[in-house]
Amino acid sequence: MSLRLEITTTPTKWEQTPHPAKLSLRATLPQVELTTQAAKLEISGNRPGKLEIDTTETRAALGLKTSDQLARDWAEAGRQAALDATGTFAAEGDRLMNFQNGDAIVELAYDVNLQEPPSIEWGYKPGPNIRYIPNQPQFQATPGKVDVQLKRGTVTNDTPPPSIDFRISQYGRVNISVTGSRINQAV
Repeated sequence: MSLRLEITTTPTKWEQTPHPAKLSLRATLPQVELTTQAAKLEISGNRPGKLEIDTTETRAALGLKTSDQLARDWAEAGRQAALDATGTFAAEGDRLMNFQNGDAIVELAYDVNLQEPPSIEWGYKPGPNIRYIPNQPQFQATPGKVDVQLKRGTVTNDTPPPSIDFRISQYGRVNISVTGSRINQAV
């Protein structure tokens, strides 16, 4: 009798399910907080300046004089008139002393009645003296302020690691059987 050895094998089968890594990032954006205080400019001294207009010389040039100026002018004119009259009387007296030599009295009468033609004098008349004294304003400046607060951004990585699920779908086996003997044996 012959013995026969039969060996059969069944391979092990594996199934795998890969779980690749999926990038999962959460970001909180950075923030900039600005707090500002505006600059200020305070101006004080809003009074107007002082305006001075002196028309004394202008009015005097037009003949509109103050009482002090008129008194001075009249005193000067009276003094000059007295001097002129004295000179005129002396000159007439000298001419009258020579009345024997001719017509001194006729010449004197002719000179007294002789009128000089009026003269026109062109000249500059002063204008008013105008002076403005500005009131100086006071400036007070307060500079502006900027307060900067920075908040850092964050990045959170929630990426799961890659994984592979292994599963045995079929277990491996070895069948050994011996035939041809009185007893069949399988191992």
